[in-house]
Amino acid sequence: MIKPEYGALKCVAKKHSEVKVNAESVLPVGAEVKKPISVSAQVFPLGQENKEASTTVKGKVVFCFVYLAEEGYKKVESATDIMADLALVSAEARFTVEDVRAVAGGDGYTARCAVRISGDSLITEDKNALAGGENVLVKEITETFDVHTGITRDTFTVTDEFELDRAALDVLSYGAASSVTKTEAGVGKITAEGEVVIRLKTIGGDTRSEITSERRTVPFRLDLENSGTLPDMRASAKIDVTKVNLKVFTDEDKNKSTVNVEISLDFSGEGVAEEKIAIAEDAYSGTDETTVKKSELKTEIFVGQYEKEERISGDTGAEIESGSKIVGFFGEKATVYSCKQSDGEAVLSGAVSADVVIRNSDNGLSVTTAELPFSFGIAGDGINISYIIVSDLNVNVKDGKIRLDATLKTGYKSFIDKKISYIEDVVSSGDRITSDSAISVFIPKCGDGLWEISKELGVSGEEITKNNPELVFPLTGTERVLIYRMK
Repeated sequence: MIKPEYGALKCVAKKHSEVKVNAESVLPVGAEVKKPISVSAQVFPLGQENKEASTTVKGKVVFCFVYLAEEGYKKVESATDIMADLALVSAEARFTVEDVRAVAGGDGYTARCAVRISGDSLITEDKNALAGGENVLVKEITETFDVHTGITRDTFTVTDEFELDRAALDVLSYGAASSVTKTEAGVGKITAEGEVVIRLKTIGGDTRSEITSERRTVPFRLDLENSGTLPDMRASAKIDVTKVNLKVFTDEDKNKSTVNVEISLDFSGEGVAEEKIAIAEDAYSGTDETTVKKSELKTEIFVGQYEKEERISGDTGAEIESGSKIVGFFGEKATVYSCKQSDGEAVLSGAVSADVVIRNSDNGLSVTTAELPFSFGIAGDGINISYIIVSDLNVNVKDGKIRLDATLKTGYKSFIDKKISYIEDVVSSGDRITSDSAISVFIPKCGDGLWEISKELGVSGEEITKNNPELVFPLTGTERVLIYRMK
């Protein structure tokens, strides 16, 4: 009689969840607004709370409203908190701002947007699998699984000071986005290298009418403690900008400004090791007739974390009248519409856009949205986009149309979807019928291996090779296999 024994197979499954929340905040402006110029929104993560079956994600939406007043360009900021539950445990969340607008009403304006919160999580699931047992013979194969050290998190601060080549009377808007160029595992730590891209829109000059785009990259190299991580592991890292403090010091006599920036970063990461596990591929019994029930598990193998830089250029559909000129732009962003995976490559499609301020030939101002589609490939399997940012953008005019020249940085992780067959159960249907003769001769088929003959005869492979030492597997079909039985 058989007595099967079972063990747990731990497989990692990638899960995705997504929610959308609306955010709005009253802008403290009123009749001084002569013309709205641009409204933008940036989400700063405020942390998350892991629950039994979900993750509560919190963030702060900061709106920036730029408008034209009697004395020139001005700005006002307003903020509101958002919170949402993702149907995942320990989710890695990403915020995407959509449909930002300023709505006039009453005595002022209200800023509104939608925030899409996407969450991904690697869930470890246990599968009950045959491991052996009494009177059960098992054929094993070795499969490779991922073992995760577990996510740790810490906060860091990076600072920088830089000069502008002109006097900035005011900062109309700013954006800050982090990118990770390299991750590696060490002894008990995860190291991440990358940069924070700071984009400023400033005004200067006597008339406060000159808008200048400034760009600065602040590099970082950070170490995150992660117990159990070793240098031969793969590393995963996620870095979010949670706060930006800007201070601008201007010397109008020298026509220079100095900018001090302090950036708060949230760093989460883990190490991923490789583990080889023996799995029962087939089974039989020498004492029982058995039925084997097989199942298939799906697991994710983490390949690595990468970043790709892509330059795109082209004319947009936005036109500019003769005699007009571009005086500035705001709200540059990259929006992903689709990410289609096929044949070891993901094709990312979307658009880069910006609000372009135009001074018309009659000296009036107008604002138009210039949008440039993009599509490019990312080599790899199971591509999971972590972020896409506009690292740099130039706006100019060519043949009466607004042209965008942009540099995009896309961070992503690659996974291999692996399917593994395993034995979920083995059941006896009664005693196995065996010959009572002292000797039996078995005629094999061409290509038979030792396991197939052992299973057919209900005899261990050791006994077959002991009694037939001349056999060479796989067999040609011309051999004869002898089985001796003790009387």
